Formats: sequence, C-alpha cells, structure tokens
Amino acid sequence: MRTLAAIATLALLAPALAAEEPPKGCGFEVCSKHWYGTGVCLGRDQVPILEPPWEPRPISIIGVSIAVQMYGRRSWKDWWRGDPVNMYAFAGNSHVPDVMAFHAASGTSSHTVMYPPGVAFKLPAWSADAQRTRLPHVDLHVSCTGWGSFGAWLVIYYRVD
Repeated sequence: MRTLAAIATLALLAPALAAEEPPKGCGFEVCSKHWYGTGVCLGRDQVPILEPPWEPRPISIIGVSIAVQMYGRRSWKDWWRGDPVNMYAFAGNSHVPDVMAFHAASGTSSHTVMYPPGVAFKLPAWSADAQRTRLPHVDLHVSCTGWGSFGAWLVIYYRVD
C-alpha cells in the first residue's frame, strides 16, 4: 500500500519537477564555479584567469573566493635587505561594475566575500560570441614580489536568473 501511495505521489509531482530545467552546472539554489591559474612573481599585474559566461541563462554573482598559494623561496639577498613579500589579487567582472573582491597579503592566503541579500554582480548568459571575444568575462588579477611563482584559485558563487 505504501509503495502504491509513493508511486501515485511521484506521478503527481513529476510534471512539476520536470517543468523547470536546472542550470547547466548546478541543480541547487546557489551554484559555484571555480578555476585555477598560475604565474611568475614579477611585480606586475597578471591575469591568470579570464573566463567568459558559462551558464545558458544570465546569473547573479552573490559571492567570490580568492586563494593564492606562493611557491619558491625568497632569495637570501631579499631576506637580508628586508625586502617585503607583497601580493595582491582581485576578482573582476567586465560586465559593469568591475571589481568584485580585493585581497592584499604577504604570502599564501585566501579571502571570501559574500554579498548581502539583494546585492549581486550580473553576468549575461553564455554565447558563441562571448566565447570567441572573451567579453564579457570574470577574471582574476594577481601581482606578487619576493617569491618564485604562484597558483591562484577563483570561486564564483551565483544564482541563475
């Protein structure tokens, strides 16, 4: 009897469940997408991550995580002179407005920001043109000194509009 009731319930719910197709990479209310990039610490702004829209519908970005792992060692000359180890990273969105999160540190570190309810950065839907031109896009800028190289992660938390 219970089995029959469960089947009847599923039969009634099936059309409602199938009516809304979930976003491409996520079947939940809040989705996330992450990337990894690398570079060499030359004291210049670099963009190791630059990604065009990935969802078939527009999204609202509600949070960002940035993590930077420093590799290599400071030279003994830098250490002796007391030259600081400096690093900054910021996540951008070329679809207005730009900077979504900024992080400055002296070495390996991470930073997460979640925006208050009702606040979000918009990003349009995937398109073949955006894949070709890379506009609009989300990106991660990194600059560092005093180390050999870095690995950087960018995580975008979003809702599909």
